[in-house]
Amino acid sequence: MNEATANLHAVLQSVEDEFTPRGFVRSSKVGKTSWTGRLPREDGTERYCLISVVPQGRTTYSGETKTRVRVGYRLRVEVETAAKARVFFVRKALATSTLIRWIYRLRRQRVVRDAPPELDGFCAVAKDPTWAEHLLQEHDAIAATASLLQEDSSPTLAGSVYLSPSLIEPSLMEQMGSAQSRSRGTVYYASPILQLEQINPQRIDSVIARMQTLAIAAERLPESTIATEVTAIEAFSQRNPVMVGAAIVGGGLLLCLVVLGLMIGGVALLSR
Repeated sequence: MNEATANLHAVLQSVEDEFTPRGFVRSSKVGKTSWTGRLPREDGTERYCLISVVPQGRTTYSGETKTRVRVGYRLRVEVETAAKARVFFVRKALATSTLIRWIYRLRRQRVVRDAPPELDGFCAVAKDPTWAEHLLQEHDAIAATASLLQEDSSPTLAGSVYLSPSLIEPSLMEQMGSAQSRSRGTVYYASPILQLEQINPQRIDSVIARMQTLAIAAERLPESTIATEVTAIEAFSQRNPVMVGAAIVGGGLLLCLVVLGLMIGGVALLSR
């Protein structure tokens, strides 16, 4: 076992030692290590929570030799909330670009104006802007969100925070009964690229606490007037993440081949 692998095992074991006694269950899939468990609510019920450590890499080329290089890891966390809304926190510079604004219009989403000062450099994009405006007035929640977005961020890469519905696992659906909705509200977080020494149980606990602050604030608001459920595409992608990832990569390669073919065809025509 080399030093990098030993360090990774040590970090994962530290998370295991902290969260297994709390009832979290570990699983590993396609290089990603996850822990699924429950968080206590003030009313005695529990929230679903998912913690994942995901390796990140990039491909480098030296002549015809292709090498995959590990650049770090992302910490991803999901926390359940009763509020089923779609609100995304993104950099203002990205949200104001022409292409992104066109995508927002296509998805019937709008940039919420007058973001609070805590969200310096970021804004909210929502399916229901009125509901999101009320969420932005929850100062503790927005301060927690801002810290998640900005922690260890760089000019090119920041944390990711958003609220969106997600599928309920089939085992829980059976317990709840078919009359219940197939989805629940979820707060999602993804860190910027981190090094192993930046991932530890204390950091994870801090992230979860801030996410719960946002989840609770969202639950205090009246329900959104715009019905929000998991779409068919979202359901497929959540059930088949590997297949979707492969399709995206394959689609990208196909697009590159089409562009290359058009370029070769254009050169051939011009050379006649």
